Amino acid sequence: MWESIKTWLDHNQGLAVAAVISIGLCVFCYGCESRVASLTTPGQKVNRAELQVELQTEQARLSTQLDALQTKAAAKEQSLDKQDELKQGIAQIGLAVAQGGEINPVGIAVSILGLAGIGLAVDNRAKDKVIKVQKAANGGTESTT
Repeated sequence: MWESIKTWLDHNQGLAVAAVISIGLCVFCYGCESRVASLTTPGQKVNRAELQVELQTEQARLSTQLDALQTKAAAKEQSLDKQDELKQGIAQIGLAVAQGGEINPVGIAVSILGLAGIGLAVDNRAKDKVIKVQKAANGGTESTT
């Protein structure tokens, strides 16, 4: 039997090679699903449907992060607006004094007290943050130093 196969292969080498290549291509094209590297899991291969699921998941996650970032930016813009308003108020007082306007001692006292109050509030928030970090580092207990 092997002799007859060898004889056939010797006489039909081109046909045998073509048959092997055709079988290999059919197995490759129809038997092996196309895969690419995963977007989220290094070393894992995914097919087209799994890639679409990963893409939608990542888009949803990034959308949530973008919303959070926009909220933070809006809060920071409000802070910038308040700072600019304070600077403008100080500039108006300086302009009134420079133009020889009447100095209102009560207005100046209120302004100074307001600035001091803002400074104290900012300072206390910074101190509270430091205390909170130290408490967290000590396991929630107060430091004795």
